[in-house]
Amino acid sequence: MSELAPRRARQVGTDLLELIARLQDSLEEAWREIHTLREEIRSLTPATKPLTVEQMAAQHPALTLGGIRWMLFHREANGLERSGAVIHRGRRIYLDEARFLEWFVSQRKRGGAVKGGRSQS
Repeated sequence: MSELAPRRARQVGTDLLELIARLQDSLEEAWREIHTLREEIRSLTPATKPLTVEQMAAQHPALTLGGIRWMLFHREANGLERSGAVIHRGRRIYLDEARFLEWFVSQRKRGGAVKGGRSQS
């Protein structure tokens, strides 16, 4: 009976390692599928519609020139740059309307574009 315990423990350990390996393979496959779906969704999005800051404010009255400029000034901190909504052409900045609005709406869920703002002195 004493010989069975170590043999059984080794078998349980082997079974656990096999299960972990299968779970890792499943997770890798799931992430590949997620990446593929994201790429497919991106390919289905409408063509880029670049707008100047002024045009964006004119087409979306809820957005002010100052508000858009503030978001652009803080684009590294608030994720706007990573969203792909900012298009640089020389010194000019254009906004991809669809991506900007998608980013803008997502900020509601996070509690704001940039927390803080001006330093308190």
